[in-house]
Amino acid sequence: MTAGASSAAFHFQPQLVAVAIPDGSPIPLPSLTELIGDATDDATATARIVSYYTTNHDALAVIFNESNETRLQALFGLYITHMAVPYNVVDILPVTLLDFVQAPTAHCGTYSLAQSQIYDAFGLTWRFILADDGWHGIIEVLVGRQYETFDATSNVWVNLSIGEMIAGMTNTVMDKPRRYREFYTPVLDPTADDIYRAHLAAGYSVPELRAGFAHWGLRVFPSRWAVERLSANS
Repeated sequence: MTAGASSAAFHFQPQLVAVAIPDGSPIPLPSLTELIGDATDDATATARIVSYYTTNHDALAVIFNESNETRLQALFGLYITHMAVPYNVVDILPVTLLDFVQAPTAHCGTYSLAQSQIYDAFGLTWRFILADDGWHGIIEVLVGRQYETFDATSNVWVNLSIGEMIAGMTNTVMDKPRRYREFYTPVLDPTADDIYRAHLAAGYSVPELRAGFAHWGLRVFPSRWAVERLSANS
């Protein structure tokens, strides 16, 4: 078990069953709150997340249908971050992962804060991208020699970087075809609590972002992007 993780924090968690789950269907993972348990600092919290991942690695590879280790870690972090807090206006910005988990709402910047801390715990190389001077913020992760997009706001993965998408590229720099995956989101689940759709009344729309995100540079055209923040090992 990873140093700093308490085995008592995981006694309630049954071992994951290795069953393939179609994109768009809920994945039976513990919530981020359950994963970190009674952790009182971010180091302990992230150690528990990594420990859970390590314990259930083989099942997660089947569940996410992913054999690349870096991408699997990034998809796991993407999913648990997206599911942790409903999207809406944020009045007080979180500073730590524990702040994020305890917050009533999240937006792209705060999702990215939590996501980046989880990625740091896995030792991933990431960068935080701002599109159109802050209209949207997204995390990219270096997978091999290619930066790929892991958008925790909409729970969407694209095998291209933001800059490549905005440029309208249909192949990666490794000459792989453009691909994307849309994972389950309670925003589109009519059986989920109404709190997940409250942001629509405030004039924000995760469904519109999600629908357009994989078509940036093809049907949707942000005009510019910039690297705002880098991981320590970038």
